[in-house]
Amino acid sequence: MKTDPESIASLPISYMVGDAQILSAISEQKPLPPFAERTIELLAALSGALRKNKRAHAMPDVAAFAFWCRRAALENMKGKYCRGKGRRLGRGVCIHFTPSNIPDLFAFSMSAGLLSGCSVILRLARKTSVQEDLICGELKELLDTEFSDFKPRIVLCRYGHEKEITDLLCSMSDARVLWGSDESVNDIKRSLLPARGVDLPFAARASAAVISAKEVLGTDQLDLVAKAFYNDTYLNDQNACSSPRIVYWMGSEEDTRKARDLFWGQMEALLKERGYQVPAETAVRKLESALILAAACGAQKISGAGTSLVRVQIPKLSPQVWEHTAAGGLFIESRGQDLAGLDSVLDKTCQTVCTVGVDEQLIADFVLEHRLSGVDRIVPVGHTLDFALTWDGIDMIDAMSRTITGGR
Repeated sequence: MKTDPESIASLPISYMVGDAQILSAISEQKPLPPFAERTIELLAALSGALRKNKRAHAMPDVAAFAFWCRRAALENMKGKYCRGKGRRLGRGVCIHFTPSNIPDLFAFSMSAGLLSGCSVILRLARKTSVQEDLICGELKELLDTEFSDFKPRIVLCRYGHEKEITDLLCSMSDARVLWGSDESVNDIKRSLLPARGVDLPFAARASAAVISAKEVLGTDQLDLVAKAFYNDTYLNDQNACSSPRIVYWMGSEEDTRKARDLFWGQMEALLKERGYQVPAETAVRKLESALILAAACGAQKISGAGTSLVRVQIPKLSPQVWEHTAAGGLFIESRGQDLAGLDSVLDKTCQTVCTVGVDEQLIADFVLEHRLSGVDRIVPVGHTLDFALTWDGIDMIDAMSRTITGGR
């Protein structure tokens, strides 16, 4: 398929940022070094525009993105990344495929591509969102005015499942970032990159929380802990790979029983206060998963608060529990005096472990000592959705850029 403007303009592609003319010539853009000053200026300006936009104030995820890409944060990332990295340039064009279940993920992915020094083609999910409209609108305004020099480097577009379009866009790219289910990631991989192209696949994962029973029983800020856990899970309906679906309690049986009652009681009150509701389809899927878990894993108890919170207590975790999780407020609970009872689920499925009152270093040491195949992130409660440039164990800046060796 040809890449001239007329041929590309004839394709059923709609553009949120950029157009067919820009897309046809994007491969001609020269790469930049990672964290180029002009890139930082653009993203910092986008941050400022979003923070001034009153509509963004009502969208926590947009506010989080704006906070992430403010200048001070980007300078901090640059300082950490560039130290001792040598001479690098972006690989060229990086194409991104993002899903609809996390509406602002496209903005983080695009930013990572730009910070690596690449030009960006990004295929948006077919389902639109108010977050997307807001971010793209502010970005387009900047590219049309003070950052017109960056306009030829960014295309955000949408099209259906036409493989010939994906084939074409991938053939124009030097790196590819894939977010989605295993099925969708593998499907897109059928469209070939050039021989030297690099894939960054971020396929389906799941996550767990480790909570100290004594911490819950001893804290006078349980309401803050519950709000942080709510943000990790219910803000995105538990759809993010980093949202905990397993809750592992560390402590004695008696302490855990008391701590569970306190913690989940606080969560139930918070869910009622926030008016969280789940669609009937999600509620049925959660109940079905809970019953399958009960049959497959010998559940001790199924409990919850209506359809918004369902808990399944099982005596012993095993890798198969990951197969029966569901989004929308289903939590698999187990208990142990130490981390040994968590070992079996810290496999390749497990991306993030979030903690309440448990030393993060203790978990990191456990993963390393037992040479476990899972766990790429360990974060305190309330931070599972924090985007980082190293994700799923992949340094995105390194992967989307290249090192130039030799000389002085």
